[in-house]
Amino acid sequence: MFRIFEEVNGQPATLFHGVKGSRKLPLNIWIKSETKMVKEGTNGTLYKSGFHVLSSKEDVVKFAKVFKNRKNRFIVKVDALNLRRKKNSKSPIFLAKKMRIDQKDWEKRIPI
Repeated sequence: MFRIFEEVNGQPATLFHGVKGSRKLPLNIWIKSETKMVKEGTNGTLYKSGFHVLSSKEDVVKFAKVFKNRKNRFIVKVDALNLRRKKNSKSPIFLAKKMRIDQKDWEKRIPI
């Protein structure tokens, strides 16, 4: 799977909802998403949170076009578990319950 991250002081960070009060994410360990109801930024639709991931780099590149701010934003390969399709999304987004960012994949990040 693939995901967009913001780079903050050399570390991956979520773009929106964080984990345990922080947007910064660790490398090389499984991270569990916080499950809660959140609002979609574009239309206010409620959905159960999870890590947003896409199945290919090509899908991420298409999805990334919605972002006006592209500074410090990168595409990174991730391992993801317990996937479910994000309903009401125009893009083929999945929500993952768990995710791991491998150090080697972080080092290969691609600017969006």
